[in-house]
Amino acid sequence: MSYIIRVLTTVVVSVSAFTGAAAQDVTPAPFDMEAFTADINAINSVTDGFVKQIKKIEEDRENLRKEQTAELDKKIQEVFSLKDKNPALARIKVKLITWLPVGEPGIDEDMKTIYNDIQSNLLFEIDKVNPQNNEAIQ
Repeated sequence: MSYIIRVLTTVVVSVSAFTGAAAQDVTPAPFDMEAFTADINAINSVTDGFVKQIKKIEEDRENLRKEQTAELDKKIQEVFSLKDKNPALARIKVKLITWLPVGEPGIDEDMKTIYNDIQSNLLFEIDKVNPQNNEAIQ
């Protein structure tokens, strides 16, 4: 029983010490406008850095998309120039017209679909001009 009394006494003393300390510390600290402004400026600086980095990533992806599109357009023109002269080589070159992901799922899906359609259309055109090569190279 004495153990329970000691525990209860310790709890009561701890609670009364806590409430006494809380009652004494009710005055708010003075507002420091300079410190607040410095904190806001630091937050804005970090935010600006993130925004600049995100914009750079978007610009890099857009540049990759433009470069890859230009390269694939050259390959398409090469296939057109080969389809009558060397249809077998043209069919091989068509297989090289594929979109490589640039890291933007929406763009990557759209461009993959577009270039897959272009591949199919080019193969159709080659086979239409040279029907004897249809089954030779698949």
